[in-house]
Amino acid sequence: MFIEKFNNNGYEYLRLSENYRETGSTRSRRKIICNLGALDKLSDGQPDFLERLRDSFRNGKALIPELEPYVNKDSSQNTEPEMVELSFPVSGDHPDGCFITKQYADLIFNAYIKELGLAQLFRIIKTRSKIQYDLLGFIKVIVFGRILAPESKWATLQQNNSYYTPILEDGCNLYKVYDTLDVVHDNAIRIFRAINTALQKRKNGRDVSILFYDVTNFFFEIEQDDEDILNNDGVVIEEGLRKRGHSKENRPQPITQMGLYMDREGIPVGIKTFPGNKVDKSTMIQATTEIITPMGYERYIYCADRGLCTLANLAFLVHEEMGYLLSKSIKQSCKEDRNWILESNGYIEEKDEAGEVVFKYKHTFRDRTAELADGTSVTFREKVVVFWSRDYYKRELHMMEKFSTFLETLEKKTRSFTLSASQIKSIKRFLKDEVLDELNPENDSSSSNQDQETKGNSAGSSQEDKKEPNEATSKPKRRKLTQEEKDQRAAEKKAEAARLKELKKARTKRLEEQMKDSDTVTTLIDWDKVNRWRDFAGYYQIVTSELGMDDKEIISTYRELTQIENRFRTMKGTLKTRPIYLSDPDHIDAHNILCAVALTIIALIQNKLKTSGEVQAQEGQKWFTGMDPDRIQNALNAFEVETLPKNYLRFRSRTDDQAGKDLQTILNAYGLKLESRLYTPGELRALRGEIRVL
Repeated sequence: MFIEKFNNNGYEYLRLSENYRETGSTRSRRKIICNLGALDKLSDGQPDFLERLRDSFRNGKALIPELEPYVNKDSSQNTEPEMVELSFPVSGDHPDGCFITKQYADLIFNAYIKELGLAQLFRIIKTRSKIQYDLLGFIKVIVFGRILAPESKWATLQQNNSYYTPILEDGCNLYKVYDTLDVVHDNAIRIFRAINTALQKRKNGRDVSILFYDVTNFFFEIEQDDEDILNNDGVVIEEGLRKRGHSKENRPQPITQMGLYMDREGIPVGIKTFPGNKVDKSTMIQATTEIITPMGYERYIYCADRGLCTLANLAFLVHEEMGYLLSKSIKQSCKEDRNWILESNGYIEEKDEAGEVVFKYKHTFRDRTAELADGTSVTFREKVVVFWSRDYYKRELHMMEKFSTFLETLEKKTRSFTLSASQIKSIKRFLKDEVLDELNPENDSSSSNQDQETKGNSAGSSQEDKKEPNEATSKPKRRKLTQEEKDQRAAEKKAEAARLKELKKARTKRLEEQMKDSDTVTTLIDWDKVNRWRDFAGYYQIVTSELGMDDKEIISTYRELTQIENRFRTMKGTLKTRPIYLSDPDHIDAHNILCAVALTIIALIQNKLKTSGEVQAQEGQKWFTGMDPDRIQNALNAFEVETLPKNYLRFRSRTDDQAGKDLQTILNAYGLKLESRLYTPGELRALRGEIRVL
């Protein structure tokens, strides 16, 4: 039963109605239970009266006397539950709708798409772009499928009919999914801005005082890199996206880089896709300019790992009046800084019950000067915090135990042996500087002199070629090179680079042959480097612009960066972001953006579980996510509804397994109390209107 409002001769009235379906009929009918009266006479004068009246009636309470006879009575007054007789065929084909199981997790996903502002955004985009297909529907199918059962785009579209209410209409043009990816790529900033605006409007807002940034990469099942697009002068105007680079997973295939910004709750702020050969440190300024600056944040502290800690990046942030908090490589620090780190003076120590030091830290201040891209200089002061942790020290010793034993064997020279390829690779970082310098042909003094002479001759000839006398001034004037001359010089430059590359490769191969002998490699090792490596085990160094921030707060904030690695694991594991089965650069970028939206929903579900109190952190649990993403995925896949005869439905009860128990925990967090009874389609529709997620 439900409360219905209707007009009669210009006046609004309320009545109690009920939908029903006759046996053997597929059409729903409505019958009037009773007329309640005129709305203005029943109302208490408040503008939300009708909404409150309907909510109270659904919850079994009567806001007005006229509804008293129809609300749920106490169980002592009504001990007999309403019985419904359903007939099931024993043999033959079951009728449509009998025992068919459908997915209902989109109840939660739809609420997030709506409350994050994405539903409204894509409706506006569709209207203004005059798009004819169901843009929002395609977005939903891709994002929901990525969370529940991640597959290729085409396979994901086949999941449409697995939902109780299919998202896309039958017969729609499924190839429009690729047009959808184009729209997503073109509106990336609007997508992240809509999510950000919605989260800032929450009761507790959004904490963007610290923004964490890191870079990961995703591989493709292809063999060849994408080629760069060149103009007529041979200048790169667009880099190929899928290129070989430093793969985080040590894979040989082409990759793309992805920079991710995340807030303190572990919720993505935005992502940026880069070519696979782009190094991590070179992504920060572009990602910040294109993703974070449009958000309009007044000030934030940029927090990242040591791979992003470059003077150029720090200068950019200082110039933009933003803060930074980054780890810095001790190995790449100057000798003065390394000596200061190892000095015992100034450390504040924390000891255990036995009196052993478990943690120590200290700080100092340094002035730095850096140059911006436009050539101007920036001078700034930073705080340097260094700390040592016994837990980190033991972990590092354990990780390098086998390698340390190998180094000791080399150092003692007890016997001669042949090194393996992996041992040779691991020892290279400890070679003497002069040995490493010899690998690079450009460091050869003879080669340099020869190159200078060659360059001088080339320059002289080119000057003659490029200059002609000017009759008016008697001074030579430049002439433009012909295309043939440009091509010749480009070919010469390319050939020289190839020659140097092959020469370096040959020298490296020759050195590795020498390093196979343990007696020879011992003489090539810089043992001071080895000792420094051992001495700095357990030490970490952090630099920050926040001069007044407490040392322990600086260390604690940096440790939160661990969460971003957790998000990368979720993308690569639960959401199966890679391998990527797309080739168009815009489609690849859109794929990453939609995976980030799916990751955002997962992160928000985890936070909901924490804030609702349904999941508690265990003792000693350093990084508490609420519930593992894989468990959330399994639980939501268990959120199913069975269709029964006479248009009745029943939620599948699976509290006997872990997925069912986790599902119940998730539903409790959202205040969804699903009973073990039969439901009507109208009641399921009512659930969609009642759920709130933010």
